[in-house]
Amino acid sequence: MSVDSSFMVEPSPLESVGDSSESFLRMALPYDLSEDEVGYFVKAVKTDDHAGGVDKVVENINSGRMQLWVWRDSGSVGVWVTEIIQHYDGESEMLLSMLAGNSMIQSYFVASDLMVDKAREAGCKRLVAYVKPNILGKLREAALRSGISMDFNELYVVIAKEA
Repeated sequence: MSVDSSFMVEPSPLESVGDSSESFLRMALPYDLSEDEVGYFVKAVKTDDHAGGVDKVVENINSGRMQLWVWRDSGSVGVWVTEIIQHYDGESEMLLSMLAGNSMIQSYFVASDLMVDKAREAGCKRLVAYVKPNILGKLREAALRSGISMDFNELYVVIAKEA
């Protein structure tokens, strides 16, 4: 498995989503973020122990190896960092590697469908996220409370043993 560094995505203009003129998902570059988005970007980077820090993630976004997405609606802000993973069999996946914001569980259900569309546009078979069991539990609880269908598959279970 490798990161497809040939996949370059140009930041797109603001894309309206849904009925509200305040809802949107956009691709961004780090220097385009508002003050609150910068704060969530830094928090998102801290969710990935292997990211190499903010400077390394910014370098990877600027080079096209990673993509930075911002989701906003009337009450939510979310920052998503993705990578296109090219597998040896030629199949590719969009990996959601970092995520932070407010109201993230609820906005995940809305924005994840939009991100699946972005993954498809990038030639990926699926959007993949590695989540900790407590986050998966929170997603399930929120879906149950809201009556939202959990329309994702649990494809992998990751186990680890310290070396």
